[in-house]
Amino acid sequence: MRIIPSLFLALLLVATPGRAQEKLTFDESNEVKTYTPAQFEKEMAADPKEGTLVRIKFNGRTATLSNGPDGTKVGYLESRDPNFYNNGNTYQLAAQVPAAGLQWFQHVGIFVYDTFDKVTLKSYVVYGRVKVDASGTASIRLVGTEIKHDLDGDTIVWN
Repeated sequence: MRIIPSLFLALLLVATPGRAQEKLTFDESNEVKTYTPAQFEKEMAADPKEGTLVRIKFNGRTATLSNGPDGTKVGYLESRDPNFYNNGNTYQLAAQVPAAGLQWFQHVGIFVYDTFDKVTLKSYVVYGRVKVDASGTASIRLVGTEIKHDLDGDTIVWN
């Protein structure tokens, strides 16, 4: 008789929606564009549209986090542009990290330019929504690391 409570618990866990999930429309999940922080700065920041879903590919983060709006933390996603390797240029993108994504963000490697090999770079991917401040400067609010597809539609989750 111990099997029945275990099965019930397992069914309950599977049926319960996970925390910090964000539902997507069909168009959003099919039209997500990928940017590096440098590409975001060049292409998206010129004409930012509040709420646009984007995928950011980057190589690490800054070591410090500060308090942001609505209980978020603010950190910076960094990437190295191989075209500027000799000049030591990196590109940073401000990111609001919600409480649900803080544990994931803290496991992202801290970007130290001198330690990254020219050939092999670790890359991370995260989804975010474009935020535009009063001065027109674009940043992102992170929403998850993976899009899950099921019969109820697409959802972004933290993994």
